[in-house]
Amino acid sequence: MQKNLKFEKIITDFNCGIKAGSQAYFAKKAKIPTQTISAWVNGRSVPTRENIEQLAKILKKDLNEIRKIFIGNEKKENDNDKNINTKMLLQMIEKQNKAIEEINRKIERLEEKTANCN
Repeated sequence: MQKNLKFEKIITDFNCGIKAGSQAYFAKKAKIPTQTISAWVNGRSVPTRENIEQLAKILKKDLNEIRKIFIGNEKKENDNDKNINTKMLLQMIEKQNKAIEEINRKIERLEEKTANCN
């Protein structure tokens, strides 16, 4: 999670440049829970398409400008998820490979035993 400094600056500017209380002030004006604004600022989540449209109206900014502020964070979040999923898959594959190796060893031992029987 990476802090969204661009969004933080925008809402600070919305609060006449005063950082203290800017999230709460913006949340009240936007009619969005303060926790949600905090999550967006701190990179814990990104707004939905509808939220982005709402933000653009409230901030009187271009929709694409607001969207770009969050796309980078969403991509990083998705990349982190992909990295975690990749690691999990690799661990699963490694376990499967070890299990296959063990089965192959058992097959070889059985083949050796049956070869001696004939």
